[in-house]
Amino acid sequence: MLNTANSYLENARKAPKSNQDNQTLLLSLHQAIAKVKSSHASFIICYNDAFNSLGIADTAFKDARERQLRYKMLKRKITNGITVIIILYK
Repeated sequence: MLNTANSYLENARKAPKSNQDNQTLLLSLHQAIAKVKSSHASFIICYNDAFNSLGIADTAFKDARERQLRYKMLKRKITNGITVIIILYK
């Protein structure tokens, strides 16, 4: 769509200059295209930031889950070890 608008703008610029209204419309069209390009660039930056943030959050979640599993396994080992010690002392 942006390419089509640029194509129309170039064709209009090449056409014979007829009046001031056309020149004003060409300027407005040029400004609108520039605004869309700028908005698109901003969108891409925001999208990339959001995508990278989700990646970081996913990594942090996986790390937290791994730590929780290791903690549970260590807790079981300690609990089992204490049980064995109590049995040996009886």
